[in-house]
Amino acid sequence: MEEKTFHQNHRQLAAAIHNQRHLAHRHVFIKSTKARLDEQSHLLHERLADKRTFGYNKEHHNELRQAIKLHLKVSAKFCA
Repeated sequence: MEEKTFHQNHRQLAAAIHNQRHLAHRHVFIKSTKARLDEQSHLLHERLADKRTFGYNKEHHNELRQAIKLHLKVSAKFCA
C-alpha cells in the first residue's frame, strides 16, 4: 500500500516539475516574441513614415504591405 502511494506521489511530483519547467520556458518564449513584435512594429512605423516623406516605388510598396500583413498575422496569434 505504501509503495502504491509512493509511486502516485512520485508521478504527481514529476508532472508538477514538468509543468513548472514548461511554464518557465513559455514565459521566456512569450517575452522574446513580444520584444520581437515590438521591434518589428517600430521598424514598420519608421518605414511608413519614410514612405510619406520620400515617396516610394511599386516594389517597395508591395514589400511594405506584405511585411505589415505578416506582422498583423503574427500579432493576432500572439494576442489570442
